[in-house]
Amino acid sequence: MSDASSLKLPLQKRETSSRIFVRMPCAPRLRAARADSVEQAQVDLARIDTLANRWDEARYCVQAVLAEDPKNFEALCVYAFVEADLQDYRAAAALCRRALAIEDSPAIRLALTKLPQQ
Repeated sequence: MSDASSLKLPLQKRETSSRIFVRMPCAPRLRAARADSVEQAQVDLARIDTLANRWDEARYCVQAVLAEDPKNFEALCVYAFVEADLQDYRAAAALCRRALAIEDSPAIRLALTKLPQQ
């Protein structure tokens, strides 16, 4: 059985102005996963806000996600739901169309047909 101290991970060292930075080769993937987790948490918070009728908070959460990732399907769907509940059907329809351009969804197509025509 191997000792935990005998396990060595491949590290990259880089010297910069008398400091040594040690980076794991998987660091970019970890940052990307962390960013995805934060975005997902913000979308989930927006969903909770919509259930509690906190429309401004929900908008703020999805707008923050969309500022970082304009093609975030879930954020677009939640945003469309918020706008539809606030009776801004034109904005809701535009958001549904943006979401459908990213990913086909029978539920979003159905929601789009149920929106009152403006």
